[in-house]
Amino acid sequence: MASPHGSCSDYGHKDDSGVVAEPLAITSTAQTTSNTSTVDVDEYSHLTLLQAIKKWKRVFWYSLAISTTILMFGYDFVIVGNSSSMPAFQEDFGERYKDHWIIPSLWLGLWTFISPGGMMIGSLFVGHFQDWCGRKASFTVSSVLAAAAVAVCFCSQYPDDILHRRGTFLAGKGLQGVSLGMLMTTCQTSSAPS
Repeated sequence: MASPHGSCSDYGHKDDSGVVAEPLAITSTAQTTSNTSTVDVDEYSHLTLLQAIKKWKRVFWYSLAISTTILMFGYDFVIVGNSSSMPAFQEDFGERYKDHWIIPSLWLGLWTFISPGGMMIGSLFVGHFQDWCGRKASFTVSSVLAAAAVAVCFCSQYPDDILHRRGTFLAGKGLQGVSLGMLMTTCQTSSAPS
């Protein structure tokens, strides 16, 4: 895209005050080789990582915030694997067998499956939701759903019946999966070029 300063990128001109470091001495953004073809030259390739972060602070913070959804995805699986081995969790959701608390494998399997299953549903749903309401609304709804899912999982220890406790935990994990699927898909579509 042409600018009043001559040939430069959409991000600004090398003489703008927003540039942290001095650009290399390049007279144009394209150089001619001996076979008369042109090679594009990145006018910001000389910037160090810290200089680039200072120059594009907003992009850096958005990228950092968006990448946290990937961490939540892995964290969810670790929690299910580790929480089932904790004695307090086994007492709340397990049953006594030969002086030991155990959790039936059916429920362990369901708790492990429900999160990725919910993620598939959430990622399919959020595409239409983004077209209808936008990305900001999608981020908001998925964040509220994630908070509600945490509350449901936390409160799953309170029902008196063991099956209700297990089912409530399953519902919370399913809702968490839906919200994670929505968040991850929204992050990918918001960082993808239009």
